[in-house]
Amino acid sequence: MLDEKEDPSVSPTGNYFEMNSNKIYNTTLTMKVHYLRTTRNVLSYCIDDPNTPDKGVIGKRKVKIHEDISHNIQITGKIMPRYVESFEDPMAKMSYR
Repeated sequence: MLDEKEDPSVSPTGNYFEMNSNKIYNTTLTMKVHYLRTTRNVLSYCIDDPNTPDKGVIGKRKVKIHEDISHNIQITGKIMPRYVESFEDPMAKMSYR
């Protein structure tokens, strides 16, 4: 995304790597999806491993926006436990609206 000065802007998203398909899934807010639809559907990403030694991966890929709510809920259900203690957490509830 670009900020109001049209400089690159980085914002965190939740992610899930599915080994069987070799895909990275991200959850994000509506405004970011709108931005992706108005560009070439390209997303830059950085995924850090929280363990020592420091390591991670950066890249840029074309994205597919999933419209199937049942698919999205399934993926979100795999991502949310990494960030919240229960699905009653306000952040979790916001993701399932």
